[in-house]
Amino acid sequence: MEPVASVLTQHAEEAAFLWLLRDQAVERPQYNLRTLTELDERVEAHLDGLRVAGEHGWQAAWAQFEAHPEPGEAFAVAALAFQAADPGRTQQVLERAFASPALVRAAVSAHGWLSGDDALIQSSITGSSLEPSSRLMTVAGSAIQRFHPGPILAKSLRSEDPQLRARAMKAAGELGDTTVLPLVRAGLTAKELDVRFAAAWTVARLTGDPSAAAELQTIAVTESRFLRRAAEMAVRILSPSAARSWIGMLDTLSGCERLAIHTMSAFGDPVAIPQLIERMKTPALARAAGEAFSFITGIHLTNAKLEGAEPEGFEAGPTEDPEDDRVAIDPDDGLAWPDAALAKKWWDANRKQFPPGVRHLSGRPINSEHLKAILKSGYQRQRAAAAIELAIRNSRQPLFEVRAPGWRQASEC
Repeated sequence: MEPVASVLTQHAEEAAFLWLLRDQAVERPQYNLRTLTELDERVEAHLDGLRVAGEHGWQAAWAQFEAHPEPGEAFAVAALAFQAADPGRTQQVLERAFASPALVRAAVSAHGWLSGDDALIQSSITGSSLEPSSRLMTVAGSAIQRFHPGPILAKSLRSEDPQLRARAMKAAGELGDTTVLPLVRAGLTAKELDVRFAAAWTVARLTGDPSAAAELQTIAVTESRFLRRAAEMAVRILSPSAARSWIGMLDTLSGCERLAIHTMSAFGDPVAIPQLIERMKTPALARAAGEAFSFITGIHLTNAKLEGAEPEGFEAGPTEDPEDDRVAIDPDDGLAWPDAALAKKWWDANRKQFPPGVRHLSGRPINSEHLKAILKSGYQRQRAAAAIELAIRNSRQPLFEVRAPGWRQASEC
């Protein structure tokens, strides 16, 4: 008996919708590994419903994608095509997905969903093509699985296609591949922002080179794209005195107040707490300052009863990165509103627990043991920070992927 078409359509719709939730969840402040895994299991259940239906399941997912060529639908068809290791369907998906960066990212996410053996097979399928789109999928898909794609990485670093070249540079940093550093360094002077940022991020992660930090600082204050990621990586590799000086400059520079908060959070020096409490009094900055306060102290604002009310009539401003299709209109969506007076009272009572000049994350001084513990039990944004900190300390080790399927992360933590 043929599967009921309506049931398969529902599986396709739900897989697409839940992946969109999941795509946001990996960077949302309220998700941790447990809740992310629960969401992943829901996505997988609907994908499995399509898989067991065979050809009927594929047709249902493809029809949904043709009717709604959006990232969630692209993820669903890509996951089916890749898991089946079907070259024809893989090419069919890639031809449509490369119509937009958002669809490409969804297809790459589907590659990350594969098991290890299936991922290797899929990489061999895309890697056999000379098309930049297939090479990009091979490099990106291998990188998010954290296995090396082989000679294609160096070839991609020499590519004239800026999208492929930028992704290859990012992959080198994710994989901890120091052998290609000369090719990556060449990107520090590229005219394309994507290439320049990826090169600076990777050189910074692998070497801590001051020239990479300088380029990241420039990007942070002159570009609307990548500004937060550039600034946070910069302060993590700058000398303590240089980092404090730059944070202080940002805090006094008009238009950079939010960026200053993000750098205070990434650097983690408790000396910044009084200024963060002061920023809590400005509605547009309050939630970001509250999150930074939590990053350093480890205090959950709601659980500690340091949460306040949303200011009457408040309207969120635009996101920092208008070209990032993933971000919400409200850049602080999901964050608690802090009460500055209560936060100050708590800090006055507890500040002796936080020695000034010592970098903290989630309430404790940063060290490898603590960072590994955060990967297991922290919230997603703290987990991402912990992963970066560990990667900087172990330059030849792959960056832990906090966006991978939850069940895989749990086995690797």
